[in-house]
Amino acid sequence: MGEMLELSFWAAVLAGAIRMGTPLLFPTLGEIICERAGVLNLGVEGMMLVGSLAGYMGAYYSGGNAWIGFGIGILAGGVFSLIHAFLTISLKADQVISGVMLVLLGVGLTDFVGTSTQISSQVVTWTQRWGFDTLSTPVLGGVPFFGKAFFQHDLLVYLGLALVPLVWLLLYKTRLGLAITAAGESPATADTLGLNVARIRYLSVFLGGLLAGAGGAYIPLTGLKSWQPFITSGRGWIAVALVIFSFWKPQRAVVGAFLFGGIISLQIQLQTKGVPIPSDLMNMLPYLATIVVLVLLSRGHTLRRVGAPSALGLPYERGGE
Repeated sequence: MGEMLELSFWAAVLAGAIRMGTPLLFPTLGEIICERAGVLNLGVEGMMLVGSLAGYMGAYYSGGNAWIGFGIGILAGGVFSLIHAFLTISLKADQVISGVMLVLLGVGLTDFVGTSTQISSQVVTWTQRWGFDTLSTPVLGGVPFFGKAFFQHDLLVYLGLALVPLVWLLLYKTRLGLAITAAGESPATADTLGLNVARIRYLSVFLGGLLAGAGGAYIPLTGLKSWQPFITSGRGWIAVALVIFSFWKPQRAVVGAFLFGGIISLQIQLQTKGVPIPSDLMNMLPYLATIVVLVLLSRGHTLRRVGAPSALGLPYERGGE
């Protein structure tokens, strides 16, 4: 047990927290944008699954070009999200039901396509690896403990971190961000001011889908280097919980993503060390933490107090209430 307390162990846990938290950070930021516009999208898991399969297939059929695969995965997540946008914004369907349907559709679609194309049995050797393999930052990467924990990651980790201030700037410092906030807080007022609420919400859902696709594509293109059915393992649901955990603020999303990534990393490192704790129990930790967060923060008055958009989950029809 004393060996667990070595600095190398905790450095590995911290490094894993950042690495495991990145595929959570992308969809969490996307869902924050979506929900700030008033659209609840529970279909993040489905969009991530589609992004993961499309990204891997893109890399495979492009001869191993991981960048092409990543771009295709992002786009696939965005296109898939438009199903939810059409149902909830244009047809005014229930957002919860539509989101759950999107997850089921994503699970079935990716399982069918992945199995029929036998992509799950293929292994891709990247022809353009830069950015998808671990990069050691000059000088800083060699610093004991902190170098391994914070400065030896793939380029997409740093891309995810860079998106945090960019999303913050979008939401708080741009006209589009103000329009997104208005559509989520008071769509009738936004409509009165001449804003096209439906267009803003469509765009927000699409942006959320793009980032969910990025999170999904990240998984097979970086760590696993392969694809398998249900590869996201429920990360989309964790991302939805992280939106509440972060109080709909992108600057807090990075803390939540890496915290939950740390839980996943810790259980992996403990299993590697041979700690006599049942593996099934360890695998439950991230999802148990998700349930706790949802229970603590899911009450209506609590959501309003922590900053949930006033019109979240409510369809808007021009001229209506």
